[in-house]
Amino acid sequence: MQRIFAIFIVAIIISLPNIAFGNTLPAQITLNSGDNNTREVVGTPFNTDPNKWEIDANNGFTYSTNGTLASYLTIIPADLSKEIQFYDCYESSTCGNISINANSNLTLNFGSAVSATHYNGSRIQIAQNASYTENGTTFRTTNATGGAYGYIANYGNLTLNISDYVLFYSGLGLENNGGTATITTKNVFNGQMSDYYGIAGIINLVNNSTTTINGNLSNNSAIFLRRKYASGTTHMETHRSKNTQSSQINITNSLLSVNGTLENGGYSTENLGTTTTRIYGTGILNLDSSNLNATNLVSSGFMRDDTGAIYRSKINAKNSRINITGNLTNRAYSDISLNNSTIEVAGRFASGANTNIFMNEKSQIKANEIDIQNTTLSINSVGSVGESVLFSATSLLSHNLTLGNINIYASDGSLSLFYSGILSQNANEILLNISEKTIQNIGGSVGLSGNSQKIVEGIYNDVNLSDRLKNMGANDIKTLGNNINNFMQNFTNNANQINMLNRSNIVNRLVKRGFSRGRVAESEFERVEYIRLASNSYANCGAYGNYANSSNFTYPANYERIYSDAGNSGIYDESGESAESNADSAIDKSAKIGESGESNEFSGISESAESSGISDNLYASNARQRGVGNIYRQNNLKAPSARNLGNVGNNARTTGIPANSTNPNANPNSLSQSLYASLLGGYVKNSLSGGYNYGLNVGYDVYVGDFLLGIYGSYVGENLSDDGLKFNTNNMQFGGYLRYSNSAFELDFLASYNLANNKFNFNALNTLGGFSGNGKYKNNALNVALSLGGLLHFNSNTLKLFAGAEYSQNNNGEIAQNGALNATYFINDLQRLDGVVGLEWRSFFGVGGYFFIRPEVIIPLFSNAKDTTIIFLNTPLTYGVEKGEIFGSLIIGGEGQMNSFSSIGLSGIFRASTKKSLLIGGMATLRFYF
Repeated sequence: MQRIFAIFIVAIIISLPNIAFGNTLPAQITLNSGDNNTREVVGTPFNTDPNKWEIDANNGFTYSTNGTLASYLTIIPADLSKEIQFYDCYESSTCGNISINANSNLTLNFGSAVSATHYNGSRIQIAQNASYTENGTTFRTTNATGGAYGYIANYGNLTLNISDYVLFYSGLGLENNGGTATITTKNVFNGQMSDYYGIAGIINLVNNSTTTINGNLSNNSAIFLRRKYASGTTHMETHRSKNTQSSQINITNSLLSVNGTLENGGYSTENLGTTTTRIYGTGILNLDSSNLNATNLVSSGFMRDDTGAIYRSKINAKNSRINITGNLTNRAYSDISLNNSTIEVAGRFASGANTNIFMNEKSQIKANEIDIQNTTLSINSVGSVGESVLFSATSLLSHNLTLGNINIYASDGSLSLFYSGILSQNANEILLNISEKTIQNIGGSVGLSGNSQKIVEGIYNDVNLSDRLKNMGANDIKTLGNNINNFMQNFTNNANQINMLNRSNIVNRLVKRGFSRGRVAESEFERVEYIRLASNSYANCGAYGNYANSSNFTYPANYERIYSDAGNSGIYDESGESAESNADSAIDKSAKIGESGESNEFSGISESAESSGISDNLYASNARQRGVGNIYRQNNLKAPSARNLGNVGNNARTTGIPANSTNPNANPNSLSQSLYASLLGGYVKNSLSGGYNYGLNVGYDVYVGDFLLGIYGSYVGENLSDDGLKFNTNNMQFGGYLRYSNSAFELDFLASYNLANNKFNFNALNTLGGFSGNGKYKNNALNVALSLGGLLHFNSNTLKLFAGAEYSQNNNGEIAQNGALNATYFINDLQRLDGVVGLEWRSFFGVGGYFFIRPEVIIPLFSNAKDTTIIFLNTPLTYGVEKGEIFGSLIIGGEGQMNSFSSIGLSGIFRASTKKSLLIGGMATLRFYF
């Protein structure tokens, strides 16, 4: 409430009239609709000079209006007898912008002071339905901290009444975007022209804006200096600013009126003592669908006397009109380019030596007098066959043009292949007559062959497209044909290979899942049951016994243990009392019971020994020497039988963990089902395109005996691009997998079905804007893979050598392209059979952790690939399919337990081919067991 009250009081105070501001303008000024206030600003002495007064707005300020009606605010200096210097963001580290919001009308009235200079280092932004008026002596943009320069962004109404000059010092100085701007002054400088300073300026007039300059306008930048000393010697050098850019005035869908002389480029002169310096620069004036009115227009460039380097100024007009009420002079090293545009001069139009005039047959220059002696005239055609008037003089036409045949140039500056011209004179007019040439084999004439040649011929023979082609030069035509041909080839490659690349994302399903079947046992009983104490190798007993007797193992309080060592053992309870006489009787007893088929805790050990070809005596002997192990029995629960433990050992083999592993922390097998989700991403490339893919995969699998069965579904999005081509695929994939495994080998089977929605678009760029097309289509594919691998166990590591086959069948429909080029694609159905050979190394660590690396090679065995046919503008094109493509891939990954029922895995794949196809991807998987 206190804050609201304080804001309310401040708003009332600010809206009161005739209350002076302090040394700086406030950050926020808010008036109500209908307010009309005048406020004084005091300021501070400037550098202790009592005649100069400084007013700051370095923090910027915003002027707003409450309500829908306008408000008006006038700011004046408190002391009009001073020289006022107004700074907004001048070499300050706390610069802000000046914003005049809608319905707000601000006037800075410094014009009554002795003098007033505004140093603009921030952005002055005038909103729609807002206005900014400034009265003063000088307005100049300047650099603030960090090198940025101030500028005006006008969307409403801008009025500058400046008695001396307005300087847009560097970079963007004025942007009139749909607004109205009126600048009344002696001179407006777009760019600085002085001995010390010299940087290019920019004025942008866009979006149906109207700009009026009552005064002269200079569009120039300082590039070159020529100094003449009192002794008569001359020194020439590059301007100290090292600037080589031209100042620019860009007018788009707008109107610029200059009630004075518009100077585009040229020079200025400075006299410093006995030294006279002439500063040379250039300007560029661009009009697009716009109008320029001026009293006089002078354009000139320059040539360096020392190096002979030429710097040209330019006047470029497209679909525009230039009206000059006085004279237009195109001086040396200046060019005029007219594209469907008109220049009309009430006085004299002159363009002499070292100048160029570029026109098309739909452009014209009209004047009372026309003097084009020694100018160079170049004609480019837009395909309008017949006669047109290029120059029309009311009273005098002076020229030394060569009449008769004249070269016609295409849009890229090369000679036109399609048009010829004749220049003639009729009284005070210069006429151009254009005729069309008959061309045979246009593609071959520009150096094209094969499909590129056919593409150009198809465009040339199409009634709707031929005119665009005829306006192009040989280089552009050749580039166009090659670009479209590359697109066609690229599209074909993408369509044929996208399924090959997408199916790579499922290769590591079994590689990852085959290692584990569940979480680590939570109770000691589960731990004993599922650690491989009685696997098919009796060595496990000793290994686990050593582990269990180590200091790393903690026994539960309610367990009894059989403690044994070489030749001396007994059964103890937790108090250490003997429960059995010795290990010999226990081992002998177990062997006899095993032989007689009776079942007890040790029968499985005896049977396992027999199945391994190990005699009872040998087994017993080794057991005496190495220890039976540590078998736990809970007081109220029968201990697990060795037969069950043996089964666990068999199950361990199905996970890929070697049965004779000595790693007691290997992942257990208590939970046979899992759900998982994976995020994937990667980079994809073929011979012409590259891009990225991303996706999501979810699945479920379960162990049934020695079989792992799984299903999954995935989404893969893919974006490929090349020069002029963008290819987007949304691929849904559903599949299943199966693994059978024992201690000696693994058999893997995978099957998947893909359904892809594909979109494509392309743009074959050229100087006339390009030819484009787009389309979408669906395709589906069936992928099947089968492999068999043998297992070699090395303690906690396993090496798998495998071989198999992969089969894919891709089905494609007719593909129609939208756009002027009207192409229809017939991508053939494809069947492919590949052989696969490779190896896989697995390493286990910690509790349930593992790492693997899997290199493999995929070799084509059979493919019915056929060339792709494309009907392009009724012209058949044929594109070959990549054949004999050999893939190599490397998959690396691992998984670690997060807790007793979940794990997280990471893997990466690198897959490349002999035909420059490439897939680099990564996958992160979260798995839950139950």
